[in-house]
Amino acid sequence: MNATKVVLPLFLCLTLHISAQSSWTDLIPPKAEVHYANYAAILFEGKPLWDGESTLNPLKVSQLKGKLTVNAVDRKTNEPIAGKALGFMIGLRDHDTNTIWMLSTKVYHEIDLVELQGKLDYGDVLLIMTVDRTYRLPRHEVVLESGC
Repeated sequence: MNATKVVLPLFLCLTLHISAQSSWTDLIPPKAEVHYANYAAILFEGKPLWDGESTLNPLKVSQLKGKLTVNAVDRKTNEPIAGKALGFMIGLRDHDTNTIWMLSTKVYHEIDLVELQGKLDYGDVLLIMTVDRTYRLPRHEVVLESGC
């Protein structure tokens, strides 16, 4: 009887241990979805808002007049893809304090910059954040060159 008390728990322990080893791979999710596989760009009045190939130069808007959108871009031609406007959110980085804050929790597909008057100062930076993880937006900061 003593042998049964020792062998049975040992057998159960080894059995559970072996079954746990074979099933731990079930916890690994299938190959992760590829995030940021497509490119997007910020458009101002329907035209890409970039100034050359350097990512060091900030994107700039000189006045708060016009519409800002984010659109999918064909990487071969660097042209916006018609009908591929993306949802985005807007944050701001204060020029004086370097503080980042959300302008709104609303998802925009287009914003008229006139709506931002009174909320921004000279040198503040608009932070554009896509809401679709399949698009990368490497140039996501827009510097405001004039006071509001």
